[in-house]
Amino acid sequence: MIKIFLRKIDRHEAYSPEAVVRVISHWKNSMIRPQDVMPEPQELGELEKVYRLYEEWKEENYYDFDDLINETYQCIRISFLLQDL
Repeated sequence: MIKIFLRKIDRHEAYSPEAVVRVISHWKNSMIRPQDVMPEPQELGELEKVYRLYEEWKEENYYDFDDLINETYQCIRISFLLQDL
């Protein structure tokens, strides 16, 4: 899917899909949503577009490994917060 999204923004020759996946994974694990990515330098703005397309595609009930990790983290966090009440 990353290759398709790179073609969609006409940057398929500029970035390797593997590198884009690493950047997106880093953002997700840092709890950075697509709309929170700072568009500077220009490369980040281009990768933010791919990230946004990827997340929109996943809204149709798809999850990736980073989603599972983040959801687990949020569940544990909420559980600890509820214990303190």
